[in-house]
Amino acid sequence: MSRRVLVIGASGYVGRCYVDAARSAGLEVKGAGRQPDSSIDFVTSRGDELDRVLEDWQPHQVVTTVQLRSMDASWVLERIDGPRWVVLSSAQLASKVPAPNTREGLLNEELALLRGAVVVRPTMIFGHGGDLNISRMIRQLQKLRVSLQVGGEQLVQPIHVDDLSNFLIRHAQAEPVPQSLVGAPVELGGEAQMAMAELIDDLVQLTGARGPRVRINEKSLARFGSVAQLAGVRRDQIARLTEDKVVDNSIASGALDWEPQSTPHRLEQAAEEAAVRVVSATDTVG
Repeated sequence: MSRRVLVIGASGYVGRCYVDAARSAGLEVKGAGRQPDSSIDFVTSRGDELDRVLEDWQPHQVVTTVQLRSMDASWVLERIDGPRWVVLSSAQLASKVPAPNTREGLLNEELALLRGAVVVRPTMIFGHGGDLNISRMIRQLQKLRVSLQVGGEQLVQPIHVDDLSNFLIRHAQAEPVPQSLVGAPVELGGEAQMAMAELIDDLVQLTGARGPRVRINEKSLARFGSVAQLAGVRRDQIARLTEDKVVDNSIASGALDWEPQSTPHRLEQAAEEAAVRVVSATDTVG
């Protein structure tokens, strides 16, 4: 009998990608969320319907992508009943520069852990052309031919959404779930840590964008902060641009024998995916 997976937030970017990956891996999948999706076995996220699926269908894994810093997290947290639940959080909660509602996010993380869930903190998810990280940078390079570099020495460790999905599939297939995944947030990042300047160099090579590079140092960034707020960019978002964004994959690797694919391969894949997405959008408009 195939393993049953319920994805809460299945209509979002990460949820949609995981639904596709889980089905390709032979898992039986149901999705839940606010936006109905006719392409999958879908239920609404109303409490009564969600409870019926949890009780009658009894999924082996429940993955929730609901933002822990949002008010919507409460009804999810109330239903967690052990390590079959995977709660997707964010590595940003470990930042020294807190975002709005970070305190709520940390408290909700702690509650999920107390209820026995596997809490995952991915960093800088990208891929399939749908993210606002690497894929957005690729599209900007393809369109403008100008690269914007903030700082340059800060380290990043982007993770392709397919590698995140692979971790979730391994969790769904694990019987029982390794105890090393329970009790503290599990960090997930890409295969390599790299300087932001190195990442931009790689993306420039992949996109063929030979235009000028605009470099913004930390002093310029501080001056830019006041202007950026007028455009709706928060000061804490500006401050985090020069932080290292790296994690330690050792817990995930040791528990599930999980390893992300090579970063150069994933970046090349992302460039191809972003190009396909642009072509598809053009075809749709035409």
